[in-house]
Amino acid sequence: MSNYRVIDYYVWCPDLGEDAEYAVIVRAQDEERAVEFWAERKDAASGDYWIVNSSVGTVVHVRGPDCTTNTWRVTGMQTIIYSAQPEE
Repeated sequence: MSNYRVIDYYVWCPDLGEDAEYAVIVRAQDEERAVEFWAERKDAASGDYWIVNSSVGTVVHVRGPDCTTNTWRVTGMQTIIYSAQPEE
């Protein structure tokens, strides 16, 4: 059983010309995670990783169940991961 409650947040990005009408629903335990989940999906879907490649990130609006809209700046960082396997 989970120790946190998952909440539906409405997330949109004015830098992309979006407003609340174009918000996507992101399920997360808090606003910060909702913005991070949104950024991961949006950045990967575009294929050009425009958030990761930007030095300033982008501004995102989040509306929670109390109908309050908050503004967040989201940035990203590219991570290189290496793996090794035994060679036969």
